[in-house]
Amino acid sequence: MAFSTDCAKSLFIEIKRAKQKNIVIGVVYRPPDRNFNDFNEELDQLVSIVSEENKTVFLLGDWNLNLMKEAAWVSGQSWGIECERPGFKSSTQTTE
Repeated sequence: MAFSTDCAKSLFIEIKRAKQKNIVIGVVYRPPDRNFNDFNEELDQLVSIVSEENKTVFLLGDWNLNLMKEAAWVSGQSWGIECERPGFKSSTQTTE
């Protein structure tokens, strides 16, 4: 599991557990000069794949995205809505 283009760098590990759901931990870095639309599409594909696998997922990273500045997203959707999928809970914290 990884980004297929150079829009971001990622690393994922899976912790296999015998009697509980496996845990997937991923960290993603999007350089500030990379296209956000490409990154968003790739991230959406990764989230779709993982959400179908019935695993607990923790997705962390530095996406170099100014949530305070970006009023409109791709397709006009907010980030929190876009990340609401089975197995995912959206949590964003801004830094300045």
